[in-house]
Amino acid sequence: ALAPVMRAFIDDLGLDRSASQVLAMTSGGGLVDASDYRPSESLLSGPAAGVVGAIATAARSDAHRIVGFDMGGTSTDVGRAEGMADLRDVTRVGSATVRTPCVDLHTIAAGGGSVCRVVEGRLEVGPESAGAAPGPACFGAGGPLTVTDVNLLLGRADPARFGVPLILEHADAALAEISGATGRSRQDLLDGFVALADERMAEAIRTVTTRQGADPMEHTLVAFGGAGGQHACGVAARLGMTKVII
Repeated sequence: ALAPVMRAFIDDLGLDRSASQVLAMTSGGGLVDASDYRPSESLLSGPAAGVVGAIATAARSDAHRIVGFDMGGTSTDVGRAEGMADLRDVTRVGSATVRTPCVDLHTIAAGGGSVCRVVEGRLEVGPESAGAAPGPACFGAGGPLTVTDVNLLLGRADPARFGVPLILEHADAALAEISGATGRSRQDLLDGFVALADERMAEAIRTVTTRQGADPMEHTLVAFGGAGGQHACGVAARLGMTKVII
């Protein structure tokens, strides 16, 4: 399914499809010959490729000022682009300082696996993640209530579209446990967890727009990643963004 997209991307770059050249994506969103590729250039190549894809996709809809919104299982990456991605020349990766051009992304610990709970009467979403094991409660491995479970219970996630079986009853039981312990209604908890997740991600986008002198309302939100489509409209509404591409 991706082959036509990759062919179009190669054509857009003016590359020779018949050539045997092997290209590699860098953390700065560029392509270099694999023989010249350095490990330090690859550390953030995945998120950078997401931004490059978001720019190309948006351009086909005549949207050239965008915010990329990549929500996965454990984290969300956001970045602003206007024709090309914003770059920074120094990045921290773990304990290392990397001095190589990187796409300017802001990452927060919020994703489909983020744990939803109530602490001292206060709703919390993340930063802890259920990960892949045990995973969300709906995976059936004894995991906690997560954003994925909340979306499943609200009908915002279709079990038939997932690569793994989702068990609604396990998600329901995890929610019932929190509801019983706190005395809060199930609907109140579900709505609250979604609102909190949306606000956390909206705040991340403010970091790369408002706090850098850019108005998010003048941008198109380009949502991707496994959970991006479930939260794109809620996040956009909080920022006054009126156009979303998924």
